[in-house]
Amino acid sequence: MLINKNNRAYVHLRIGRFDNQMPVWVDFKFDPGADRTTISPQSLFALGYDLKIIKSLMKPSGSGSTASFDVARHFTIDLNINHIMGQILPKGLKFPFVCAWEKVVPVPESKCEGCCLAGTISGGFRSLLGNDILSCFNIVIDHNKKIINFTRVSDLSVRNKLYTDSEFSEYVV
Repeated sequence: MLINKNNRAYVHLRIGRFDNQMPVWVDFKFDPGADRTTISPQSLFALGYDLKIIKSLMKPSGSGSTASFDVARHFTIDLNINHIMGQILPKGLKFPFVCAWEKVVPVPESKCEGCCLAGTISGGFRSLLGNDILSCFNIVIDHNKKIINFTRVSDLSVRNKLYTDSEFSEYVV
């Protein structure tokens, strides 16, 4: 994978569409600082999902932090990956992508002008390739050559113990 001039790298995953038509390539920013792989609303729209469908299919998935370090409930949507890091998955692989967050901000005890918003606040994420998928690979970054090399990890048992909701088979990835 190439590192671009802004020192960023993007991985292309081929993901099945909602309408079962030809899968679509979706770009994910390489982000080893993200624990979970996230998908943006725009990417879901490109895959044929609309807000009503997304809301009906997303499932609660514990809590985590957002980029702003706020703790929020996370929601996932299962998508079918057909191609990942040079590996073709003929039967596909259902994988839970984190697609939304929600947090509850309590109403301040005293009334004040300019107080922060209160109530339930929700939002989406950028499409980021996180450690739940990256942990399936040994990764070597060569900044001088502006490339990142991925080599499949031979034993996924340690990875699968950490990510129990998205286990990978030794033979799939």
